[in-house]
Amino acid sequence: ERVGDEQFTDEDPGPFQWIEAAEAYGSVNWRGDVSWYTESCNPIGPLPMTSNRDKLFDYIDGLNASGGTAGHLGIAWGWYLIAPDWDVVWPAGSDPYPYDEPDSAKAMIIMTDGEFNQEYDTSN
Repeated sequence: ERVGDEQFTDEDPGPFQWIEAAEAYGSVNWRGDVSWYTESCNPIGPLPMTSNRDKLFDYIDGLNASGGTAGHLGIAWGWYLIAPDWDVVWPAGSDPYPYDEPDSAKAMIIMTDGEFNQEYDTSN
């Protein structure tokens, strides 16, 4: 999640500020049981835009369900993928189209269980 002055904007973070995937470790479940995981989130970062179907399907196949959904982060990263202001973040060839690009539309598909039940832990 974004913090600081730009937390409620889609201002880009600047050139070469790629966000790396990070490991997340266990928590207390809804019953109060302590559960520890070596990786409780997907250990992969966002996939830059691609027209390579095999690469996309391989990425989707690599996702896993682990019981926690930070849907707000998925929606934010989906927007960052298609927002032209974020073109400095993504590798060459995966730049988002400008808003006024002819014959194009901005859309994203969100794959989730619908339970947005994870939040940013500001204590770390």
